[in-house]
Amino acid sequence: MRVYAVGDIHGEIDILRNLHRQMEADQAAHRNRIQQEIYLGDMVDRGPDSAAVLSTLIERRRARGAICLSGNHEDMMLEAHRGLAAFIHWIALGGLPAVLSYLPELAPVVGELEVRELWDRWRRAIPEAHLTFLHSLSVTHVCGDYLFVHAGVRPGVPVEAQSRHDCLWIRHDFLRSEETFSHVVVHGHTPVPVPELRANRIGIDTGAVFTGRLTCLVLDGSEQTLLST
Repeated sequence: MRVYAVGDIHGEIDILRNLHRQMEADQAAHRNRIQQEIYLGDMVDRGPDSAAVLSTLIERRRARGAICLSGNHEDMMLEAHRGLAAFIHWIALGGLPAVLSYLPELAPVVGELEVRELWDRWRRAIPEAHLTFLHSLSVTHVCGDYLFVHAGVRPGVPVEAQSRHDCLWIRHDFLRSEETFSHVVVHGHTPVPVPELRANRIGIDTGAVFTGRLTCLVLDGSEQTLLST
């Protein structure tokens, strides 16, 4: 199997399409391998077109069996759909560009709208297929010697006992750990200038929304290579 793990996209559809062209060229060169795409969450928010990113990944899952994991931003987006207070919290943490990707006509006047009106209009605009997709996301995926997760894992806790909150939000306790986990943990969530390939974890969030650099880790047997925009 040849695995393609993609870091945090954050609504950057043009950058994602650039990376997909690289991935597809590599896939064409390795047609003899079973191929699996894995997206590590934080597909939405901050960047300009979360709606297009979700539509693209829904199609990748349909056509290619892509595995899409939830990040903390997908979790916040679902909570925002459920309640106004969560919506206010979400838009303060990068959700507003995602809202406007569904309502581009409101961009010039969004500052004049009452927040409840914006919430109501966004809830009417988001396709049911996007909500169904968000509800369907897992938080971990195991393949061979690797565990794929958005943020990381709690040291000292077995994979099957990890909390959803830690998988989506953990940072320092995981990043500082030198523990040999049951699997090499492939994760995003914490932006780094260049991918971190360590013995116990591999961090591939290279801050696409800030740097234009979206990273794909390619795993094939013991080989680890990188594709990047």
